[in-house]
Amino acid sequence: MKVPPKRSIDLKFLAARGGEYVGVVAQVTREEVSNKWKNRRETHFVLLFTDGSLLVLGDHGLAAMVAACGDETDYWGGESIRVTARPTGGLQKDGTLRMEKVLEVISRTDGDGPPGVEKPDDVKR
Repeated sequence: MKVPPKRSIDLKFLAARGGEYVGVVAQVTREEVSNKWKNRRETHFVLLFTDGSLLVLGDHGLAAMVAACGDETDYWGGESIRVTARPTGGLQKDGTLRMEKVLEVISRTDGDGPPGVEKPDDVKR
C-alpha cells in the first residue's frame, strides 16, 4: 500500500479547498515543530489524518479535542474532524482579512472513548 504524502493543514491549504477540510484522525503524535511567530521550536500534538494530511494543534485546537474526546490521545483515532477558516475581525498589514483555523469534532467513534466522556452532538471551540 502506498502511503500518501503528508500535507499540513494551514490557511493556504484550506483556501484551496473552499475554506473547509473534513478528515478522519488516523494517529496522534507529539512533535517538535517550528513556531515562525516566536522564532523557536516547540512541542505540540499533531493530528495525522487518513489521507496523509496533518494538523498541528495550537492551544484552541487542543482544547477543542480534549473537550470533545477527553485528554487521553489514544482515544482520538477514528474521530471525524472539520477544520475551517474564519475571519478574526482584524486586518493583515496588506489590508486583507486576518483568518484563523477552527477545529470542530463532527462525530465520535462509538464505544472507544474514554470512561466518563459522553459522545457530544457537536463540539466547537
